[in-house]
Amino acid sequence: MLREALTLIGAGQVTGVDDLATRLGLSSSLAGQLVDDLVRLGYLQGASTCTSTCRSCPLSDGCAGMSQVFALTERGRRAVTSP
Repeated sequence: MLREALTLIGAGQVTGVDDLATRLGLSSSLAGQLVDDLVRLGYLQGASTCTSTCRSCPLSDGCAGMSQVFALTERGRRAVTSP
């Protein structure tokens, strides 16, 4: 499940914790805990909240400034691409 979460986030297919929860079949609180753990373990960069002025953000159409956005760290990218 961790690798699947990292893959979805790395591919830009997730617009926030609620979206991740839906895609993984988890509760929002469990998905939030998963993201917190991935940040703590160094697989994700700290979450930041978008603003409505994120015109250049590829997720701007989907989140409307209401979601948290995450990015893979180098360690996260290696975890996704390793066999």
